[in-house]
Amino acid sequence: MHTHKRAPDPDRLIAMEWRIMRDMKKMLRDTNLSVAERTRLASALGYHATVLNKLLNQKGEAAHFNEATLGDFISDIDKSARTLVRRDFEVWTRKLSLKK
Repeated sequence: MHTHKRAPDPDRLIAMEWRIMRDMKKMLRDTNLSVAERTRLASALGYHATVLNKLLNQKGEAAHFNEATLGDFISDIDKSARTLVRRDFEVWTRKLSLKK
């Protein structure tokens, strides 16, 4: 039997990334997380912001996040977590070749 796989719907993937990012941001507000957990979560949030930008670019839309807009999105989490998210956003952006 030959099964045809359809490419994932870009709008669905973009919505999924937004949902993941909102959930991660909510988790970063938890004061009971260890430093290691907060560090991993901040890195993951930076990664997902980069993936969202990449999906938007592939769809032909402008990237949503840069340093300023990411800062606005995470303004309600503590400063140390914001610093980690921004740092890892830059790292992931370079790794995923969105920015030269």
